[in-house]
Amino acid sequence: MIDYHHSNILVMMISISFMNHYYHFGFLFIFIFLHRISLSRSFLLHQHQPHHHYQDNIQISTSSSSVRIATASTRRCISINSCSERIPSTTPCYFKHLKPNKVTQTTLYASRRKNNNKTDDATKKKKTKKLPKLIIFDLDGCLWKPEMYELLYFSNGKGSPFTRDEYNPNLLRSVGGEPIQLLGNVRNVMNELQYDEKWWNTKIGISSRTDEPNWARELLDKFIIDEEDGDEKYPPFPLQQIFTKEICELAHDSKVNHFERILKNSPGRPKYEDCLFFDNELGNCRQIAKLGVTVCYCPHGVTQDAWDLAVSNFPNSNGKVIGK
Repeated sequence: MIDYHHSNILVMMISISFMNHYYHFGFLFIFIFLHRISLSRSFLLHQHQPHHHYQDNIQISTSSSSVRIATASTRRCISINSCSERIPSTTPCYFKHLKPNKVTQTTLYASRRKNNNKTDDATKKKKTKKLPKLIIFDLDGCLWKPEMYELLYFSNGKGSPFTRDEYNPNLLRSVGGEPIQLLGNVRNVMNELQYDEKWWNTKIGISSRTDEPNWARELLDKFIIDEEDGDEKYPPFPLQQIFTKEICELAHDSKVNHFERILKNSPGRPKYEDCLFFDNELGNCRQIAKLGVTVCYCPHGVTQDAWDLAVSNFPNSNGKVIGK
């Protein structure tokens, strides 16, 4: 195939030949030859024109999956997939030096890393929510009713031994037939403490000034905690099983003394700030809150609302009582 330059030489030779024989045709070919030379010059100038002036007019915008490039002169937009290593063949040559894939990948990586950091921070914050090392419960009026003094003084001392009600296994009855039952949502809370692994490093204790400690211990042994739906994965267990014996105080002295002994007998020597305490008597709550313990006042027993409120506000060592 004859290229553009050689065709010009051929036209020139033909023009000279025709001038020797037919001078009027020779002038025509000379005109054609000069016109082609002019076109050739314009073509060569366009081919060698530098492209750096396009750089100032290039606009790049990125999204999660592509990069858009436009020029101010043509307003032509093209989309380049961020996962592609090649620029489409239709892309003008002056776009190739931009390497949009690298720009897009860097931008996307930084954006995703920033978003991932936010997610990781939220997850870490959620996972590192501080839990109490000790949870201490009062007994009478907090876990069950009636209180032991009521059985002692208002039922003619007809308390122990306690038996299970034949119609309702969740009830125990005194010798005098008085029903004793767990309050609020105690069963579900105890099930959570027993089977939810987030609580397995938390010790559960008692601080009670009950009038009849032996009756209270019997009730702890005879109340059975089970799931309402009877799930075999969570077998029933006696209430006393949830408690650590060394940190169970059933004595008539003050609850401040109870907590001193509880902390002394606890493994790892926790501090007051590591404790969560539930009691139905506001005076006891205020007394213990002054020590720096997180205290929840529950006049109707340990309800689900009281439990959730106390756990979500732990630690709360400012001397204020939760639920008051």
